[in-house]
Amino acid sequence: QAQGAALRAAADGRREPHAAPPTAPHAEPGLPRARELAVAAALAVLAAVALCWRVFLLGEVLVPADIVFEDPAWRSVAPPGFTRPQNPLLSDQIRLFYVLHDLVFRSLAQDGELPLWNPYAFAGQPLVGNAQSALFFPPNLLLRWLPASAVAGLRALFLVIAGGVLAYLYGRRIGISHPGGCVVLLGFVLGGPFVVWLGFPLANVLICLPLLLWSAEGLVSGDRPVAWTVLAALGVGLAIVGGHPETAFHVVALFAVYALARTLTLGDRRSGRCSSCRSSTRCSRARRSPSGTTRWPRRRRSTMRRGCRRRRPA
Repeated sequence: QAQGAALRAAADGRREPHAAPPTAPHAEPGLPRARELAVAAALAVLAAVALCWRVFLLGEVLVPADIVFEDPAWRSVAPPGFTRPQNPLLSDQIRLFYVLHDLVFRSLAQDGELPLWNPYAFAGQPLVGNAQSALFFPPNLLLRWLPASAVAGLRALFLVIAGGVLAYLYGRRIGISHPGGCVVLLGFVLGGPFVVWLGFPLANVLICLPLLLWSAEGLVSGDRPVAWTVLAALGVGLAIVGGHPETAFHVVALFAVYALARTLTLGDRRSGRCSSCRSSTRCSRARRSPSGTTRWPRRRRSTMRRGCRRRRPA
């Protein structure tokens, strides 16, 4: 027995303990980041073509012009077989936004001046000062060279691609994988609010929402604060010139509330303290996420079974 115990002790002494595998830096599986972004942009282009394929493939105009044939003044020039417009709820697009943009294009093409006044509405009203004209929204700047009918299609293309890519970037920033980010992209650009208001100034402001949420995540992380501040300022500015003050207020207010909530909930992590042991970020249980924030491990479940009052001996 003594000899056997000595042999077992010698074997235990020669046996090396199992070393824990080294912790590799966290890396997202899948394609490289540049290729993932290219895939997301291509998916956004496909979504734009799916929504506006008649504009890009058949050369039609993204303006509900059949609504004007309801008026008795235009009934005589209605196409044969016309009974009612396809969607009379889109009347603002042809009776307000298209008219303002066409007036701007004609004034710039003929006189080379930006019309400050619209003389065709009752006794006249401001044109540039009208918030819903959205003349300083980036796609509408093309009215200097292109007619309003062409700008309407290009603006829709810009909104779908930009909104989809920004929604994808926000999803990746909060830790969603590449396939999940593509789902976020499609959910945003094919969602009800965005599709319904695509021809209205509301869609101009809606694409600022993922931009501001993305910048809020960057500001909370504390990484490159100047760049994220400039990006947030750009989002607020685009929301203001987007053409719908009410939606701009909602988007900016949501951005402020979201940034405040993220700052309060991530206060310990931003200051570098573990929420469990209150130690610094050098805690061995902390690890860095791809978004730059510190992730803390979840609490382990107890190894005791239900109804068992004593732990098993090791």
